[in-house]
Amino acid sequence: MARSSYYAVRQGRSIGVFRTWRECEESVVGYPDNDYQKCATEDEAWDFVNADGPSSTPSNGRAGATAGWGVWHEDEKYEHLNRSERLAGTEQTNNRAELTAAIEALRGAPRDGKPILHTDSRYTMGIKDWLPGWERNGFRNSLGKPVANQDLVRQLDREIKMRGGNIEWKHVKGHSGIYGNEMADRLAVQGANKAARKASP
Repeated sequence: MARSSYYAVRQGRSIGVFRTWRECEESVVGYPDNDYQKCATEDEAWDFVNADGPSSTPSNGRAGATAGWGVWHEDEKYEHLNRSERLAGTEQTNNRAELTAAIEALRGAPRDGKPILHTDSRYTMGIKDWLPGWERNGFRNSLGKPVANQDLVRQLDREIKMRGGNIEWKHVKGHSGIYGNEMADRLAVQGANKAARKASP
């Protein structure tokens, strides 16, 4: 049985993770300064896509790794909602930390109005687009396997539905001097240095 592969593109016509070389090829061939990589796992592929600077997850995913997440609000009246925590559970990865940050940001945002969620995670941006299809397929990917980080994916799905999808998502380039993103990253690093926390039941 052939091993499944993932094609990660972080510079191309389309940014993201693809399941076939044909999809990847359409994005990168003929594109100036393209940057892509073939990966063995989906998490590895997304790590490549998101790797544009220092990580808040030292030794990402390996034994002894620690991960943190941070939520920072631009509006000073919500300053008290800024948070920084160690990622719960034993699976300490960048992608889980990014998902948790999005979940906690939505949980803490006022229920009236339309929250604007800024993230430098293309993984998180991709997931919010793929959720409808995953839900139809019982949260399984195109190979029929459970989607990665399914516990957090389902939590994010619930938060989006609770707001009727009334959320504005904005992708920002990480580690590029954008003040709000730098503040959130600083909080995430602080969180990674906190004591370990058990995962919620």
